[in-house]
Amino acid sequence: MQITEALSQRANIEYVILRAGQLQHRNPAPTSGTLGALTAAFLVGEFIYMSIYFHSHFVTSYGEGFLDVIVLILQVMVMDFSL
Repeated sequence: MQITEALSQRANIEYVILRAGQLQHRNPAPTSGTLGALTAAFLVGEFIYMSIYFHSHFVTSYGEGFLDVIVLILQVMVMDFSL
């Protein structure tokens, strides 16, 4: 009796796995546009978070002058690459 139940459960599990695979083919993964939008939203959120974190860290640790120097260095680097 236990062998029959075990085989029955195994057959049920195999059917569920097979059915899930069929549904996956019917409903494919999100398109690249969706993934691109999610990636862009994540990167924008990460940029905002990191800019707030670094701004608060540098202002409390080194003062406004240090942050101004970093911004000036970044602006010069961007100007060098754009020329």
